[in-house]
Amino acid sequence: MQIQAKCLLLIPLLVSGLLTGCATAGKDMIPRGGYMTMPEIYKQETGIEGNSSNIKDSSSIENIRAKLSDARTNRTSYVGYTATSKNQINSLFKPLANPQITIYIYPHLVHMNGETYPKPAITTNFFLYKSNHFAMPNEKY
Repeated sequence: MQIQAKCLLLIPLLVSGLLTGCATAGKDMIPRGGYMTMPEIYKQETGIEGNSSNIKDSSSIENIRAKLSDARTNRTSYVGYTATSKNQINSLFKPLANPQITIYIYPHLVHMNGETYPKPAITTNFFLYKSNHFAMPNEKY
């Protein structure tokens, strides 16, 4: 009985605590002094006036271009240090020898549906074995 009475007292306290945590004062939601327009926000953040003529004539465009060109020239190449699936597989699992056979098929005539068609010469390759085999990382071959 005492447990139920304690629960009945605790539930309203918890609910009121949760609801007051979600409440906000309406006065502090919007800063005093009115609303700012988009051009004012843009000017405040970038220091550039909103007119397109001012943007084109501004020296900040040249500064941005200079920073970009510096970043492009100072780029470090990490190609040799970057792990890709291709270089990891090729370095871990070495392919075992499976000779590739090249054949040449001479030009010939193909008879199909009572008609004769010229077939040009082609060169093709195939492997000697049905499938390629790979050595395990510690295997010597």
